[in-house]
Amino acid sequence: MIKKVIDSMAYVKLNVLHWHIVDHQSFPLEISSFPKLWNDAYSRPERYTVAAAAEILCPKKGN
Repeated sequence: MIKKVIDSMAYVKLNVLHWHIVDHQSFPLEISSFPKLWNDAYSRPERYTVAAAAEILCPKKGN
């Protein structure tokens, strides 16, 4: 989901994204030491594993 937003931003030449990943109602980032923390995320597509977050923050060249 966030990758589509980033691609759309690039298309219209926006270069700053404020990624608000945590709020009072949801914690959609997987933390291995707290496995149940992300159970209350809004939906499965809005959950992020550590690997997915790393790929968003540091994408591989050519993607």
